[in-house]
Amino acid sequence: MKTLQLALSSKSSTTHAKRGFTLIEILIVLALIGLVAALSMGGLSGIFGESKEQIAATWVEGNGQALISRYVTRHGQLPEKIEDLLKDHRHGAIATEKDLKDPWGNRYQYKKTGANKYELWTVTPAPDNVKISSEDE
Repeated sequence: MKTLQLALSSKSSTTHAKRGFTLIEILIVLALIGLVAALSMGGLSGIFGESKEQIAATWVEGNGQALISRYVTRHGQLPEKIEDLLKDHRHGAIATEKDLKDPWGNRYQYKKTGANKYELWTVTPAPDNVKISSEDE
């Protein structure tokens, strides 16, 4: 009878030792978490891309037009090119190079279309190539 008790007691001691997770179980859980994270990050990139477009549109409608207006106030006419905002020997520059960069690191574009008309725009990177512009009347 002693041998039966020893066999039972040794069996119960191994069950108590096996309470944790195995390495395989932990790796499977980590792989699933990684998969869910990767799938959700793909969806988030579209959200951040749209916010860059919104930042660019806000700059074109707000800051960009304000810089042009400041130039007109100082000089009485529209600038011929956007670089004119960087050079003003009498009063100091109206803008810095950093002020004229869109969220993708490219310079905003400017074109004088008439005596009192201009267009200010930028284009989003490929593959979309969406033009974000404002034509001043």
